[in-house]
Amino acid sequence: MRAQLLQELGKKIDFTYFEREDGTIAVQASGFPLVDGDTVARLEVDTRQPTPLADPTYFNVFYNINGQVSGPITPRITGGSLGGNLSMRDERVPQYRELLDRFTFTLANSVNTQHLAGAGIDDGNARNFFIDRLSGGPNPPGDPLTAVSGAARLITVNPDIVANSRHLATGAPSAGPGPAATGDNTNALALAGLATTQVPFFLAGDPPGPATGATQTFGAFLSSASGALGADLQNVRLDLQKGDLVIAELEDRRGSISGVSIDEEVSDLVRFQRGYEASARVISTVDELLQILLSI
Repeated sequence: MRAQLLQELGKKIDFTYFEREDGTIAVQASGFPLVDGDTVARLEVDTRQPTPLADPTYFNVFYNINGQVSGPITPRITGGSLGGNLSMRDERVPQYRELLDRFTFTLANSVNTQHLAGAGIDDGNARNFFIDRLSGGPNPPGDPLTAVSGAARLITVNPDIVANSRHLATGAPSAGPGPAATGDNTNALALAGLATTQVPFFLAGDPPGPATGATQTFGAFLSSASGALGADLQNVRLDLQKGDLVIAELEDRRGSISGVSIDEEVSDLVRFQRGYEASARVISTVDELLQILLSI
């Protein structure tokens, strides 16, 4: 039972243990004792001390022994399902989120710049096509995104354009400020051309200054990001396969040391049975000899 519990614990978190002279074991996780004699500690989430990450729902793991809380020990948890989930949350997901935010902010900035250069057929008011949904600013023109971080969850289409498609700046302004001529699609073509236009991509610290990232098309950026994601996924699969092989080898070694071999047990049964039959034959022979002696 104890070995089974340790095996289940190993699936959740990395730990070390050793057996004491009295037969009890001491278990340590991430350098902190969990079980040692009569001492039992636990790992818990402290909702009063969030992580410094942008997402306020992310919390740290703390060590609690007899009501005394230490930590956080989140960075020290590297193995098991808990370590994998924390690594994904604190390392992988922020990387992918940053790529998505950079793409979103650069796209919004490029589209808005071009959209503001055109005019709708209803009036000549300049409008941002993409705005910050939490800005609460007046429409038109709508408040644009101001930071790369969080851009993907803040972006939305200007509700003034959604409510009236005639505000979509598809054409060029007529002579002087004013609405575009009916049927003018010059700015609509310019907006469509952004799909194949190379633009500098924003980095997290660029706004309100110019973009300082690599210059490429939106399609190339997405291809690079998806390629990085695919490479990470392939590496994880390879690590998983290696881990399965290591586990299989360790289980074989454990079985050879502490397991029961069916072949050996059957062989011993046959040997014991033959020994019993031989002993029974000796007893039977001695009994016959005694009977003969007694009958003389």
